[in-house]
Amino acid sequence: MKGKRVLKKQILRLEYLEAEYEDCIEIHDESRHEFESTVRNLHYNLNVFDEDLDDISKKQNDSSEANKINDAGLEDQKDKEQTPLWAKSLFRKIVKMTHPDKLSDDLAVDDKERLAEKYQLVKEAIDKGDFAKIAMIANSLNIDLTTVEISDFSKFKQKETSLQEAIKKIKNSIFWVWGTSTQEQKDRIVQEFLKSKGWTSKKAMRKKSRKGKHPGKSIGWARKLSLKKDDEKQ
Repeated sequence: MKGKRVLKKQILRLEYLEAEYEDCIEIHDESRHEFESTVRNLHYNLNVFDEDLDDISKKQNDSSEANKINDAGLEDQKDKEQTPLWAKSLFRKIVKMTHPDKLSDDLAVDDKERLAEKYQLVKEAIDKGDFAKIAMIANSLNIDLTTVEISDFSKFKQKETSLQEAIKKIKNSIFWVWGTSTQEQKDRIVQEFLKSKGWTSKKAMRKKSRKGKHPGKSIGWARKLSLKKDDEKQ
């Protein structure tokens, strides 16, 4: 009985962490889009050449930051260990309840979609060797979890640690900082970004930046605007 209560609490912790992780990914992706749009607008208006932004081939080969975070934080376990018997048993029970071909025609469309989604999730979980996720899905379907071995609780702790590390990595990213900043803080971030890129340096002022139909605005214009803002604050 004690082991069952411990398992239930562990599953609740994992469900909370998964929900937080998904929220973090959503905020991260929205913030990244906003930050990159801001940078590209600056790049366009200042008409400066920047290898990271002007090299098309590099942009095409660049993978999503969120995917990098996901891959780093939540790695597959299947190649490292065999599937325990309790996980196989739960997997079979879940499939019987959720496989699209086994669903009753009397079920509402929303219920069919919900169960079909769980079927896809459990397939991914068994392929990845995410045994804790299998138990979580079984719990959401009110499937008995007494077959879960207490000796395998380490698998649940591993998933908990992976989720915590993935969340931490997202919250340490520049995109998270941007998304949780005030407008004044964002303005300071942009100024620091311009300095780090050298887009407002004297060297950049002396050089013709990019060729193209858009003449852009001169670096001198950006510097004058910056000085004007400083005067207004004073």
